[in-house]
Amino acid sequence: WKCDVCSANDKGTVISPECMICPVKSGAFRRIPRHGFGYPKDTGWVHVCCVQWLPELWFEDDIRMKGLTGIGEIDKRRNKMKCFVCKQTGGACIQCAHGKCQRAFHPACGVNAILSRQHRGIPVLGVKDDGPSMTMACVNGKIQKRAFCPEHSRVVLRSLRQ
Repeated sequence: WKCDVCSANDKGTVISPECMICPVKSGAFRRIPRHGFGYPKDTGWVHVCCVQWLPELWFEDDIRMKGLTGIGEIDKRRNKMKCFVCKQTGGACIQCAHGKCQRAFHPACGVNAILSRQHRGIPVLGVKDDGPSMTMACVNGKIQKRAFCPEHSRVVLRSLRQ
């Protein structure tokens, strides 16, 4: 599988997409039609991880990651949250799943932070971890997603080890 930007680049077309959901400029993107969403252009871009991590969004075809549904349903409060990773307000954020923790981050910022730590050789779920953690698991046939801020990543990891 290749994202739509990589596929276009392979054909010699240079594209610099902007995600309709967050301010992150890099990552795996899907081109989507925007008619009906109040946008001036016919098509837009979304990060695959933004769709996967925002509960209001999903792909009708999960295998090929096509057919975005729910973009008009994104909770407006998500756009007012400040991402603790990039320090920007705007763009839909997800919050730490631990209790009433208010720390929030863009899904793409969380993924980039995790990938950056892996690249530097820092274990993603290590006790000395200094970034967010994001987990996906199938429980009773349903996908369960949990994202945690750095503080609660450590708390959750300690409880799993006991």
